[in-house]
Amino acid sequence: MKFLAFLKRAINSWKKFRKAIAIALITSSIFIQVQPTALAANQSADDIFFKQLTDTTYAAWNTCNPDKVAEFYLNDPKLVIYDATPLKYQGWKEFKAGIQTHLFGKLNHFKLTANDDLHATRHDNLVWVTFTYHLSAETKNGQSIETEGRQTDLWEKHNGKWAIVHEHTSAPVSL
Repeated sequence: MKFLAFLKRAINSWKKFRKAIAIALITSSIFIQVQPTALAANQSADDIFFKQLTDTTYAAWNTCNPDKVAEFYLNDPKLVIYDATPLKYQGWKEFKAGIQTHLFGKLNHFKLTANDDLHATRHDNLVWVTFTYHLSAETKNGQSIETEGRQTDLWEKHNGKWAIVHEHTSAPVSL
């Protein structure tokens, strides 16, 4: 009698187990079918994540406040930034002073927009991203600036947070 009760419980457990497996398989097959459509064509999850992070970084830049920009960069004297003007910044302190003097201090309006061509390449906690952007600005004397540029950022994870450890920004030059 005990054996029959045991067998009955085992069969019921097996039926529940099979049902759970079937539900899991159906759910995962739906997820697998839906997941690729959630990513844009030729975009990896890193491309999407770092595009969002770049957009957030640019939103900070668009405030024209170096303190808001600071949270996205490694505050380190070894930080190297290649910019349009001047040629190079060494360390966050120099970069902060430079962007205030050479950029924010000369403009009434400043807006960076990253284009949708960002590509991210990851090696463990190091990711480099390449993309183009549009700059819309107005100088203190009212001159309008509309231009395209290109940028490479090197992001590294520090204490669980991504930070730019190197940046290179440039614009096409006609010769």
